[in-house]
Amino acid sequence: MRPSLTELRAVAQPPSLTGRTSAEHWAGKLYMRRLSLHATRFLVGTPVSANTLTGLMILVGLAAAAVATVPTLWAALLTVIGIQAYLLLDCSDGEVARWRGTTGPVGVYLDRLGHYVVEAALIAAIGLRADAGHPAGWTLLG
Repeated sequence: MRPSLTELRAVAQPPSLTGRTSAEHWAGKLYMRRLSLHATRFLVGTPVSANTLTGLMILVGLAAAAVATVPTLWAALLTVIGIQAYLLLDCSDGEVARWRGTTGPVGVYLDRLGHYVVEAALIAAIGLRADAGHPAGWTLLG
């Protein structure tokens, strides 16, 4: 049986988490935490672990970065959708861990590593896209 949203919010989104000003992406405060609770409610009824969700978050973020290098409007739209999915998974992985009581240093490490890798990849992808068509190749050199 899935928990109610009220039960889930009390455990997965405690005030000590949602009240922090420096540890939350702006999209989390604006809208993603409201959406993620619904995704988390579904996910806690599945055998998928929080660390698996973090791995999926990383893959989705890297896929969004790869798509960002394609010079079309559709690619830009897919990139935005991919980033939103990345942010949703980022919220839900921790919520699932808090609900199940499986938080730990490995999850925190994977989450932080994922942020560093994906955010760097997105910046590099935007740079590659901006450099598209220039034969000098300075973007690839650094």
